[in-house]
Amino acid sequence: MAVRQVLGSGISICGSIVLARILSPTDYGVFAIVTFFVSLFGLISDVGLGASLIRQQETPDPKDVAAIFTFQQLMMFVFIAGIWIASPWISSAYSLNTAQTWMIRIMPLNLLWASFQSFANISLERKLHFPALARIEITQTICYNGLAVALAVLDFGAWAFVAATLVRTIIGATGSIWLSRWKPTWNTEFYRLKGRLRFGLMYQGASTLSWIKDAIIPTLIGMYVGAEGVGYVGWANSLAVWGVLALQPLSRVYFPVFSRLQSDSQALGRFLERILCWANRIVAPVSLGVLAVAPTLVHVVYTDKWLPALPLMYLLSFANAFAASGGPCMSLLNAIGKSGWNLAMTAIWMAMTWIVGMIAIPKYGILGFGIANIATSLTGVIPLFLAYKHAPFHFLSPILVPWGIAGGCALPIGYLVRSGWFGDGIPSLAIPVAIFATSYLVASFSLFHRSILRDIELVRKQRT
Repeated sequence: MAVRQVLGSGISICGSIVLARILSPTDYGVFAIVTFFVSLFGLISDVGLGASLIRQQETPDPKDVAAIFTFQQLMMFVFIAGIWIASPWISSAYSLNTAQTWMIRIMPLNLLWASFQSFANISLERKLHFPALARIEITQTICYNGLAVALAVLDFGAWAFVAATLVRTIIGATGSIWLSRWKPTWNTEFYRLKGRLRFGLMYQGASTLSWIKDAIIPTLIGMYVGAEGVGYVGWANSLAVWGVLALQPLSRVYFPVFSRLQSDSQALGRFLERILCWANRIVAPVSLGVLAVAPTLVHVVYTDKWLPALPLMYLLSFANAFAASGGPCMSLLNAIGKSGWNLAMTAIWMAMTWIVGMIAIPKYGILGFGIANIATSLTGVIPLFLAYKHAPFHFLSPILVPWGIAGGCALPIGYLVRSGWFGDGIPSLAIPVAIFATSYLVASFSLFHRSILRDIELVRKQRT
């Protein structure tokens, strides 16, 4: 899963670089506005019932699965009709043209296909069958980026994103159904949902509040800065989250594993501690390495048209220090049935983002979003203490030491890059990246070689 994720992330980054060089910030902004409204309907229609199936320790009753699937499909058709009805109003609010209005109407088809894939994936995730998931996702990544780049070259603008998104989801749904051998069945016995709704509503409520938190981008930023500003924010965020993208192999694994261990607090604590070690060892060097070479990276790779968004990227990167540790802790709370804490934390983040954003964005433009993001990130320490109450673990060493090592390696590299010491062109990017990566790996292995080798051996034995 990890190897394929690295390959997939590499393909996605290369595709995003090509698209950023071809398309304008306005194209990015239009697509962000379109997907923003469609994603809300996807959140509401799921109601968190799929996650309740993954969390369940015993094998779910096929009739329960069929009832949840049937309920979701009915919700999906209702909300697709709602999007069609609301599309003229959305277009008018953002001054979208006729072609862009059709994007809003077509994108909901993505939700329909995604619902089929999600149920097939539940079967694979419950069995921890991650090789199959990885093969599906790498295929989706290749098809999405290949088609998006081809259409962008042919001057399709934001439609390149729309078409590539639909194709990616259709391929994913087809592959997941085939590999999982899951067959869609219908069951209108909706009383079977009753016992799952409390967890599901709490779980999905957190996702909905997160959507409301992110709504600040197409609303306030779209209002004060326009579609171009929304595009700058989307690009800056995509670059800032490179470090968090590296966590995806772990994040796909630890929720079902936490669910299996939910009755053993000691085992939960030990597993969480190892997850925190590796999460921060991955996120810290990627995040600080990108910050160290950011000016050269934008100039050489993305072109100077994205330089206005570089200061925002610096601010958004601040959240990575908390995301690496907060994410696993939130997942643990969900796995042990404490989804109410997840909902409460998301409500806090939503409130912080909007309160600070409404003050800062009108005054500082897109930088105001970065300021709001920092204020919100500071509350990321709370999930650590909540998780500690239910599964005691050591959290200072797994978190602080990797960031200290990465910071010590990144500071001199960042200074030399900004002083022009490495010259210009591709070597000015490749040389500092190689020096930083080598120094971090050598320092980390020198200090933690025993625990690193122990974990590698553990994974190797489990695989055997």
